[in-house]
Amino acid sequence: MKKNPISGLVTGLLLLASAPLGADINNGMYIGFGLQDSEVDVSQIDDKATSAHFNLGYRYNRFMATEFGIYHLGEFSDSATVGPVTGKAEYEGWVTGVALVPRLPVWIIDFYARAGLAYYDVSSKIVTSVGGKKDDDSGFNFYGSLGGSVNIGANWSIYLEYSRFYTAELVESVGFGGRYHF
Repeated sequence: MKKNPISGLVTGLLLLASAPLGADINNGMYIGFGLQDSEVDVSQIDDKATSAHFNLGYRYNRFMATEFGIYHLGEFSDSATVGPVTGKAEYEGWVTGVALVPRLPVWIIDFYARAGLAYYDVSSKIVTSVGGKKDDDSGFNFYGSLGGSVNIGANWSIYLEYSRFYTAELVESVGFGGRYHF
């Protein structure tokens, strides 16, 4: 039987093109890491911060996952005015949460939402030449995200998402990162 080099080339290209489609990233564990650009809704602070987040999740099927996440909200600093005195305002916080993540897979793209309950620990302070005020707060509240990810190869995906964290103050972020699927 004579082999045709064109048919071999076409078969190879089809196999490479279908690799993301044949990847089984629909079930099982995954780990993710990314960066986010955050804004906090605190009086006296009009600043953005870049920080990191980490996720560990389990996909039950193509449409549903559960996820544990740790999010550093960032370190914010800005000049502050208290009456006639000028000083410095600072804010920093962490969020750790568990969420449900419903997904809508479309070819190699997954659209998703994240809704969960988080424990937050935030600190803010205003320091002036005549004194200061420090406020630490922690507790439980809801958080959520909307995003999309692109599956790359058999085990990787990259994502872009918008998140809202309801701590003592509202923190909004836009983040991107990658996930490895086991």
